[in-house]
Amino acid sequence: MDKKKIIGISIIVAAAVFLAALVYFLFFYNYSPKPETGEQAGENNSGNQAILNQEQQQDSLKKSTAIIENKQVNKNEIMKTELKMIAASFAERFGSFSNQSDYGNIRDLKIFMTASMQKWADDFISESRIKDSDSSIYHGFTAKAITQEIRQLDEEAGRAEILIKTQRKEAVGATGNTSTFYQDIIIKFIKEKGVWKVDEANWQ
Repeated sequence: MDKKKIIGISIIVAAAVFLAALVYFLFFYNYSPKPETGEQAGENNSGNQAILNQEQQQDSLKKSTAIIENKQVNKNEIMKTELKMIAASFAERFGSFSNQSDYGNIRDLKIFMTASMQKWADDFISESRIKDSDSSIYHGFTAKAITQEIRQLDEEAGRAEILIKTQRKEAVGATGNTSTFYQDIIIKFIKEKGVWKVDEANWQ
């Protein structure tokens, strides 16, 4: 065979092979990424898990903070409610007495008083017994709390002040012979050994 023909056929065959290879790579070759190795997958999973853990920790921290804040709010509200209830009960008992009860109202309230106010109570009873020795004619008062208002509250300092508006009745000669009037009283608290105690009770 002519040498030139052989060279021409070889060139044609080579071109055909190249063209076939080009078509295969353009249209049929799978370019999907290689599967991750165990080490690569582990690294990716570790990274994703770290992000997930961080998000979970942040979410838990937010929830914990919200719970603590809610508990603190609830604690403060409970404390305010308790103080108002104690102040109202104290005002009613403190303002309900007669000249025939031997100051039982004050003596009954001593467990709710600070040491300083207990001393005041003892001195007041002793002095009043000397001044008001005649109890033949009945003279008495009653008090009923209407509203309670916290005017001051400092838990860290252990001090609180509550204004109580009361309806009072005065009876002279007989319990049915009464007149009604309204009077405010300010109850001051001090936290003594971790317990709220009444330190002052001042009628206005």
